[in-house]
Amino acid sequence: MAANLDLYRQHIKSILTERSQWGNANSPSKGHVVFDEERDHYLLVNSGWQGNDWRLYGTVSHIRILEGKIYIEYEGFEDAIADELVRLGVPRSDIVLGYKPPAARKLTQFGELPSDSSRF
Repeated sequence: MAANLDLYRQHIKSILTERSQWGNANSPSKGHVVFDEERDHYLLVNSGWQGNDWRLYGTVSHIRILEGKIYIEYEGFEDAIADELVRLGVPRSDIVLGYKPPAARKLTQFGELPSDSSRF
C-alpha cells in the first residue's frame, strides 16, 4: 500500500505542476501548486491582478489521498485529471470523484470510499 501512496503522490504532484504552467503568457494570473504531503492535500490555485484593481484568485484543483485512494475534491479543468491518472496506470477503483454526491459515485466508472464519504 505504501508503494502505491508514494506513486500516487508523485502522479498528483506531476499533473498539478504541469497544469500550473498551462495558460497564456499574457494572462494576468499564474498557477501555483501547494503540496501538503503530511496531510495528503494537493492544490493548484491561480492568482494575479486584472489591471491595477481587480484581484484574481481561485482554486483550480484540490486533490487529496484518503483511505488509500485518490480523492478529487474539485477540478476546474476540461481535461479530466481522473482520465490522466488512469493513463498513468492508476486503477479506476482507486480514484474517487469527490465532487460528485456519494450516491452518484456508484454510477461512475470510478471508485468509492468504504467509509461514509458524506462526512468529508
